[in-house]
Amino acid sequence: MAQSCALLGLAAVGCGSYKDDLHTICDAYTLSGARATGNPSTKATVTARYIADHLDTNEAKQLMGSLGMASPEDKLRILRAALTKNGIDDCELLDLWSTAARAPTRPPDAEP
Repeated sequence: MAQSCALLGLAAVGCGSYKDDLHTICDAYTLSGARATGNPSTKATVTARYIADHLDTNEAKQLMGSLGMASPEDKLRILRAALTKNGIDDCELLDLWSTAARAPTRPPDAEP
């Protein structure tokens, strides 16, 4: 596929690399427009939908699938390992998840 994409000059359309997909994952919060939405649930949905619609490689799709049911700590570990392996140091989504993982949680019986 990569060769045919290069021959057709379509590198930007469905012919990205795994590393390109990792950048898509990292930048999805901003690129999706989720940053501009107010509701945290909507932000997560918009970001997830953007990622799903913009990944080109099966490897990246499998990575995202592995994050689906992972604990917050495991999500951080899995994504950080993939980024490190591919030489990516900056990742907005990883930073957001790290901040959320450190946020204090309210006990179930606490007043809202």
